[in-house]
Amino acid sequence: MKNLFFSIICIFLFGSAGAFAQQQIATLQELIDFATGVNNGTITTGDYELRADIGDQNNPFTMIIGEDGINFFRGNFNGNGHTIYVVIDGTANPNHNQEYVGLFSKIEGIIDSLVVAGSITGGDRSNYVGGVCGRLDSG
Repeated sequence: MKNLFFSIICIFLFGSAGAFAQQQIATLQELIDFATGVNNGTITTGDYELRADIGDQNNPFTMIIGEDGINFFRGNFNGNGHTIYVVIDGTANPNHNQEYVGLFSKIEGIIDSLVVAGSITGGDRSNYVGGVCGRLDSG
């Protein structure tokens, strides 16, 4: 089992999302809705902007956004320096014992100015475990 633990905060900058007409995410429920859309294939691309910190140590975000190479995000996600608090267990759901584990499983795009805090655990099949994403193909 592979573990990645963030004791304080990790900041990842993968470029600049630029000035787009972005869809805003400001609550835990809006992030869950975004993740659910990516996971079921109804959201595959777009420009998203985080407008507030999401979750906390007592109420963290627990989903993996994307499912390996099947459904994943191909867009821009601007964190605006905000924090997403996570506790992600890549072994908790058989569908998520996946090869790429992170806040995003795999991404083709840009993640900008996002802070991720918490812990991420990969499973036996998880060859790539990262804080922001397990695999970045372009961006």
